[in-house]
Amino acid sequence: MLSRRALLVGLAVGSTAVVTGCTTNDDSLPVDPTSSAAEPDNDLAVAESVVVNEIALVAMYEQVIASTTNNASTLALLSEIANQHRLHAQAMPTTYAPPAPSPAMNRPTIDDLIAAERNAADQRTSSCMEATAENLTRSLALIAASEASHVQALSQVIPT
Repeated sequence: MLSRRALLVGLAVGSTAVVTGCTTNDDSLPVDPTSSAAEPDNDLAVAESVVVNEIALVAMYEQVIASTTNNASTLALLSEIANQHRLHAQAMPTTYAPPAPSPAMNRPTIDDLIAAERNAADQRTSSCMEATAENLTRSLALIAASEASHVQALSQVIPT
């Protein structure tokens, strides 16, 4: 089992690597003056996609919380992660408010949450590469690192 310190150090190193991989300060890259009009639209689409995904994750967590028989510390962890996903959605530079996702036919499990978090981390990393605004890219990289940390935290949960 990883210590909290080891996990935090790993996240800091991983976050730096993700941010470094997603941003560049190379002024020698060519700038296409015709692409500037499309960039805000692309960034808006990326941000809206993130909001939809984060709200879907919140819904999954709420379903697990509502139907779980786990102990209080597991419920607190699930609630905290759900709240982090709400904050991720709020951090996006958009006013888009997707409709609430419809409940899943089958009750999601901790394993389903782990799979969803892995997928979300991959999606945020891909979104990071699609974004053009530096602040959005940075936010996406940090969210990707957060999603990856959720996988680790959930992996420590022993279902009851």
